[in-house]
Amino acid sequence: EEGAHEGGSSEGSEDAGGAEAAEAAAAIEAEAGGVPDNVSEHISEAASGLDEAGAIPQGDFRRGSRMKKLLRKLNSASAQRVMRRFKWHALALVCGMLAVHVGMFVLMYTLINAQMGEVMDLNKIGQAAQSIGRMATMVRELNLFKEILELGTRPNPGFAKLSTEDDMREMLDEMHLTTDEFMDLHAGTYMGFKTQQRIDVSHGLRTLWEDARVPVLNYYQSHPNVTVANVSMGLWEAGNIYAKRTFDIWQNWNRTTTPDDLDTWSSVRFVLDNGLFSILNGYYDTLDGVVQLVIDHFRNVNNVQLIILGVEGVGISVFACLYMWVLLSQVNNHRYTMFNIFMLIPVGLVRSLATRPLGLDDEDDDGEDGPIVPVDQAQAGQQGGGASNDGNSNADGESGYEGGGGGPPPKKGGAGGGNEAPKRSESFSNIKLSMFGNQSMKGGKAPPPKSGLSRVMAAIMFWRPAGNANEGAKRQLTPSNLTTLWLLWPFAAWGVILVIMYAMAYKSLATVKGPIATLNLVNFVAVRYQRVFFYTQELVYNTDPVVKEEIRNLLVSRVSLLKKEYAAMLYGYEAVPGETSPHYTLATEGLAFVAGQGAEILYHTHDCLREKQAECLTEGHPFYEYTRNGLDMLVKQFNENINLMIMSAGDEPRLEGPEYAFIWLTRPDIQGGLDRLGQAYSAHVKDVYNADLMIHIIALVITTLLLLGYLAFLLRPFLASTSSETRRIVELLSQLPADINLDDLVQRALLDLRLAASKSGKSFTGGDGNKSGLFASMKGNNASNKSFQSEL
Repeated sequence: EEGAHEGGSSEGSEDAGGAEAAEAAAAIEAEAGGVPDNVSEHISEAASGLDEAGAIPQGDFRRGSRMKKLLRKLNSASAQRVMRRFKWHALALVCGMLAVHVGMFVLMYTLINAQMGEVMDLNKIGQAAQSIGRMATMVRELNLFKEILELGTRPNPGFAKLSTEDDMREMLDEMHLTTDEFMDLHAGTYMGFKTQQRIDVSHGLRTLWEDARVPVLNYYQSHPNVTVANVSMGLWEAGNIYAKRTFDIWQNWNRTTTPDDLDTWSSVRFVLDNGLFSILNGYYDTLDGVVQLVIDHFRNVNNVQLIILGVEGVGISVFACLYMWVLLSQVNNHRYTMFNIFMLIPVGLVRSLATRPLGLDDEDDDGEDGPIVPVDQAQAGQQGGGASNDGNSNADGESGYEGGGGGPPPKKGGAGGGNEAPKRSESFSNIKLSMFGNQSMKGGKAPPPKSGLSRVMAAIMFWRPAGNANEGAKRQLTPSNLTTLWLLWPFAAWGVILVIMYAMAYKSLATVKGPIATLNLVNFVAVRYQRVFFYTQELVYNTDPVVKEEIRNLLVSRVSLLKKEYAAMLYGYEAVPGETSPHYTLATEGLAFVAGQGAEILYHTHDCLREKQAECLTEGHPFYEYTRNGLDMLVKQFNENINLMIMSAGDEPRLEGPEYAFIWLTRPDIQGGLDRLGQAYSAHVKDVYNADLMIHIIALVITTLLLLGYLAFLLRPFLASTSSETRRIVELLSQLPADINLDDLVQRALLDLRLAASKSGKSFTGGDGNKSGLFASMKGNNASNKSFQSEL
């Protein structure tokens, strides 16, 4: 009786043209299965009548009213709960990912800049240590100037910067400037250079600076004698006293009348006896401790990069993919359920709707549908596609379109034995509901029953559509994951990109440990040079042979340390394998094998290395070539002259001798070269950090563009397309005959949507078992079935 029930519509006068009628007639004939010949003739007549009537598009405003009611229902909050949840959860996920990545970028940016600041602070501590040696040297130069210029007790060597009153005033200005710089650097070492913070407790640093660990010879001026006391104090206090005594010398040196007065002055004795010994040794320990601290922090920063790689590149990206998969599966279930409405409608009617032009009026009219255009019952035939008395008709085989097992599809009808079905023509392809459509109609035999494993997996993957609710259905929608994969690939690509870029950043930063230690070695070489220069000056200043011999013996150990530091700076720890000091063991590379300005300054440059270029030695000077062929040649010649001074005896060497002349006149070149070397290698270390930071900046740009592009070019069009799908479904449903109870049809779909949103989701497929309830409101028997045929 169902086929007849479905044929009870009376709106045949409003259907489309003759092509639709021909298809519908063929569908009815196949559905009837073995109808009498006169029925076929009547169907042909009905079809020819519809050819004339179908030329006029449907314009029934009551169907427009029907469409608006359906649209309101399908766009209600309960019906669109899944889509709204998907929209806001997807937006929240993308915004959350962007916020997390920005937070990670800010964290890494802060850590890397803090690390670069620590490297620069390490360099400043080295400069403070160098200042200690320069201050002691300039205090001794005051004695020389007093003897040469005021007392005339020493011959004038004629050296630049050591011969005239102007030279002395310039030296005093430099002395004041150096002492000022030392005070700032000393305070910054203990209290922080940028922010106020005590020196770190790690590696014994705070103990060294605060506890009484530094032995000091403290001199007190008790006229006419000077009192000395052995005391211990922290390096912070010792350094402050050292600067204070140097300022005292600068301010009051001209009040002394004899060299002995100056030499025995308590402030002079404190500077000369403590600066290059206990205070400088404290700075050596400080440099060793700080370089270890910087490298410890570097390891922490690199470990943070590794953690971010795992959290963002793996954890968040995998979570995003899984979460979006769940959301998109629920969306697919939602769309699957919406499209399943058409599975509940006979194929012939669906095909007729697919080719029917739409011309709905905008007016809203809640009145009853118009009268059914009558068609002679004798012309319409006596049997519908699914109501044959012989029981051979199949309700799903009315058109023979990919029907059941009655014959090989798509040529033959179902079990009813209908005529050859119409081809799947261009008209059927008009149902293009969306560019994102991921369902397809598919005929064939019913799928086999689910195995136990399949049922278990279906229970676990609760968000997936329940599949074929009616296992006996011959038509079903096959869900596809193409849309899901299309909307997921940006998250997977984002994870892969982050893993690659963070791995590059981790590997890049892992190489900075050696350069940091080598930069520290540059500072050590500069400090050792200042101390050796001081002792060479002491050697030529003193005239007592006994004192000279003591200084020569002391100078041997000082020069040995300088050579060792210089070799480690050039070739790394391999040059001093027996040393255990941290600044040796951490130096895994040397400047000789690092490309860039370091090697240029050491070996290849032909420029003057002095800071004040106007004071460079001119051509023709005996030492000119030494100053124009790189720092390495200067240092080697310096060591050679030191060795000559050590091998001297008696009252040699003298202030005006050739050995000291080279040491004095090339001092600005060696100091300038070491300063340039420190700056160049400091820039090299900063470049390593900047390269790492640039990787994070690129990752931030890629993440921002990818996620915003996802919102603009994938998520937004997808949401718009799903919204238009709903309207197109409503437009098609509104074309169904008026006596089909669309409220029940849509209500059943809405119930299914609510179940899908609240639990695991459930979908329906068309088939024999589903039609009886949905079309219960279609009244009539064979006679009303004829009316349904006339509607087609």
